[in-house]
Amino acid sequence: MALSTPAGVVVLGGGSFGTAMGAALAQQKKGLEVVLLVRDRALCDDINTLHCNTRYLKDFLLPSNMRATTSAAEAIRGAQYAVHAVPVQSSRAFLTGIKDLLPPSVPIICVSKGLEVGTGLMMSELVPSALERKQPAVFLSGPSFAKEVMEQRPTGVVAACKDGHLARTVQALLASQVAEGVATAGVVVSLARKLYRPTFSRSINQS
Repeated sequence: MALSTPAGVVVLGGGSFGTAMGAALAQQKKGLEVVLLVRDRALCDDINTLHCNTRYLKDFLLPSNMRATTSAAEAIRGAQYAVHAVPVQSSRAFLTGIKDLLPPSVPIICVSKGLEVGTGLMMSELVPSALERKQPAVFLSGPSFAKEVMEQRPTGVVAACKDGHLARTVQALLASQVAEGVATAGVVVSLARKLYRPTFSRSINQS
């Protein structure tokens, strides 16, 4: 079920791009609680006390409505969207570990790109395989990089899934002067960012 005005988003993965996507969502929607699920307790404490990801994005302050936790159950509880930013090669084990905590109705917004080594699966195939069920999911691609998102530079993001309504809902969630979304029904973008390395970033709506 797609929700146009969510109260909570969990970001699965505390790396640079997961942090940047969470910060962009929190910054543009002040009433939104964004919870970042991280593995490292020290990093978690830094995010909650210093409002900074000291490991990956130490030069940027995070919005006050963004916090971190090392507890998957706490992070997922009440979330209406889940942003998946775990590296592809770690995604299967991670998703298998949280599948009983993640409600089947919560859409996954996947920003991880590439193929799983050994199976050759794209994220659009890996997600349902790891969860052992169909889960609403949108796969993002586009010329966007963590530092540019944090610097609030205009950047284009493609939201792709088999459910056009969900793609448009996620597009609206991401749409701002920072991330301009374009909805599409395809899912091949789950590979695209690994193959495409742009030399500059601009909104694809302007090209």
